[in-house]
Amino acid sequence: MIKRTVLIALVALTLIIPSGILQRDAGAVSGSDWDAGNIIDDTIFTDTSRLTVSQIQDFLNSQMPSCDTNGTSTSELGGGTRAQYGATHGNPAPFTCLKDYYEVPKLTPGPDVPASNYGGVAIPSGAKSAAQMISDASQKYNISPAVLLVKLGTESAGPLNSDPWPFKKQYNYAMGAHCPDSGPGGSANCDPNYSGFSIQISEAASLIRGYLDNMDQSWWTYKKPYQVNTILWNVSQTNCGSSGVYIQNKATAALYTYTPYQPNQAALANLYGTGDGCSAYGNRNFWRVYSDWFGSTKGTIIRTYEDGKMYVRGAGDTYYYITNGDQLTGLGYGSTIKTYYNTSKNVFNDMTFMGNLPNTVRFNSGSSIYLINGGQKHYYDNATWVAYGSPAEGNLSSELESLIPTGTALTTVVRSQTGFDLYSIEGGRKRYIGGPSIYQSGGYSTKTISPLTNYLFNSLTEGAPILAAGTIVKTTDTNVTSVITQSGAAVRTIEANTAKSVAQSPFLNSSTVINQLTSDAAVPITLLVKNGVGDLFITDTTKKIHLTNAQMLAMNKTPSDFTLVEDVYLSRFSTVTTSGDLLLSIDGGPMVYKVTNGEIVHIQTGNDFVALGYNSANILSLSNNTVANLLTNKYRSILLPGLLFRVDGQPTVYVFGYDNKPHAIPTGFMFDAFKFNWASVRVVTANTPTAYTSGSNTSYVIVTPDDAWWLVSNGLRFWIPNSLHTAYTSSLNAPTSVSITTLATINPTRNATQFMRIDNTPTIYYITGGQKHALSPTVFNSLGGTLDQVISVSPYTAENFSTGSVMY
Repeated sequence: MIKRTVLIALVALTLIIPSGILQRDAGAVSGSDWDAGNIIDDTIFTDTSRLTVSQIQDFLNSQMPSCDTNGTSTSELGGGTRAQYGATHGNPAPFTCLKDYYEVPKLTPGPDVPASNYGGVAIPSGAKSAAQMISDASQKYNISPAVLLVKLGTESAGPLNSDPWPFKKQYNYAMGAHCPDSGPGGSANCDPNYSGFSIQISEAASLIRGYLDNMDQSWWTYKKPYQVNTILWNVSQTNCGSSGVYIQNKATAALYTYTPYQPNQAALANLYGTGDGCSAYGNRNFWRVYSDWFGSTKGTIIRTYEDGKMYVRGAGDTYYYITNGDQLTGLGYGSTIKTYYNTSKNVFNDMTFMGNLPNTVRFNSGSSIYLINGGQKHYYDNATWVAYGSPAEGNLSSELESLIPTGTALTTVVRSQTGFDLYSIEGGRKRYIGGPSIYQSGGYSTKTISPLTNYLFNSLTEGAPILAAGTIVKTTDTNVTSVITQSGAAVRTIEANTAKSVAQSPFLNSSTVINQLTSDAAVPITLLVKNGVGDLFITDTTKKIHLTNAQMLAMNKTPSDFTLVEDVYLSRFSTVTTSGDLLLSIDGGPMVYKVTNGEIVHIQTGNDFVALGYNSANILSLSNNTVANLLTNKYRSILLPGLLFRVDGQPTVYVFGYDNKPHAIPTGFMFDAFKFNWASVRVVTANTPTAYTSGSNTSYVIVTPDDAWWLVSNGLRFWIPNSLHTAYTSSLNAPTSVSITTLATINPTRNATQFMRIDNTPTIYYITGGQKHALSPTVFNSLGGTLDQVISVSPYTAENFSTGSVMY
């Protein structure tokens, strides 16, 4: 802790304008910019990284590029040359300028003057350059080296940094440290124990650090931050008086403790000269010189300690709110701007709030417009600015313009810093560039890519993607799928069921973005499509099936059921052609179906498939989605002539005739008469028979496709000659149509005649008009009958004929 007895060190030199002070820089401050309560920001005041040793040396070199070492120039103080004046005043040439000065550091107070290379003496062993000693003090006490250089420029006689022929005594009390204004008339009364450039620099930094560290202590009676303090206009002996100043931060309080005066209006009105008898210049000069040499003493980045929010100063007395960390680093914070000004909200009392900081800015209303991005400013040309939607602009200070490095010119092809997808900026929106072909064909490849911070990239409104014609797009929020038409800018909706038939994974985007594309007025795309020349297709997953006219009719469709689509859409599918009946399997399954009358029917067995004359090469595999949305599936089976079947769960057996009608076998006796095998009876779904016109019940008189008539009994068949057709049937007893297959299951025997008996019983019947008439022997003989002409049938076959009158 610093002892209270040594806290105050004041210098009389601050009350006069030092000779040789720097000329005013272009763009430097004016007297109206002075803020008595806020001379310099705390973080700027303690920024030890502000200058390196080499940068300090470069600065000293720039202050005195040509040292009059030998004093050959005419003395400004009279008495001949500078060398002559020095010789008569106890300091003969050669002179040593600050940029060339080395000294063995004096680390503890004492009356000795430290060894140096002043006056052309060789650099002593252990000596350090002035730049190194300034840097060492800065690092040891956490005071900005720029602050120490400014204090040196305002406290030293000469001032030392720009004096081309300094005397040795100017080094001894260069910082006015331990030189209170206690001499005659308020003059400096310097303690000889603190003579020497090295200890002056070190003690100045130490005193300032002590002020900063102790002003919060209860015993501190000197200048205090965050309250009103009485500040003199000049040394008390002048009786110029004082005024109350609200000190806004510790750095300002430290400066007033080190040099306890404020400039009056006369000193401010002549900022680079003298005022009146009550003018003091130390703190005025510190503020003015720092501004001239190193920029604003008030941080361009401001943090209010009440809520921790960050702001940036605008042009004039304006300020903006910094909404996020990307904006903060975009302004150069952490690189060229290493500190922020931590202060109370009171700093904004006389300033105008401009709202949130835009990403697009001008500087002091200049003509150039920039995007602040990633710690750099990127220039917009007029076309680029319009492409970005002529964004609102912030107006920042010209000083800030010099603190933000200039990046590459902004272009309209961008990506996020962490992403690889490229976007084109058009109409104030970012539009996804859909792949290499679009990147090349759209001319985007000729433009430089501007990487944007994730914040900036995400802040851009997303527009409609730029996609190749035929690209499938799917909205992530409504699950609607569309296709980009050949214009590359219009959308046609794809029906939900059709979307499942698209092979390529769709480009995903929101409906809000997709809706920005021009909507095509054409009907939605379905599974059934046609091209401009009228070719008809079913689209299914990766393929399109080219349909014949007959296949279209089998599907129960007409050309009007097919949607006209662009070739670019059709080109996405491979082409499959087939002829004949439309045969298909579902998702490559084993069951084969035939399309007929708009529905699919099952071909139950391979034998049926072969019997129908089909080839497996003609089977199309369609997805279940496509089949379900195009055709009716009644799950019925195809029935072939000769097939024995029954409906699942029902006992009645049918024989399918060559007339394409199912004929019920009414009794088990008839089933036995035909010698059918129960193992050959196929079970079909209930709706299978309903697809056909029902035939009459099976009778014992059958007819085959070759128009041969037969009588069936006991597993035998009797051929009925054409001459007997009328005798065996009537209009109420027509023969049953059966297939050759059915006929083959019954053994042939003798030919039928008009004479019949039942299981070899004695009674002989005469068959005529579909009736059986019992015969007397006399009539039998009269009709020319013989026993070898009589056929024997079962009672059940005989029952097929109604009984007529007895013939005597």
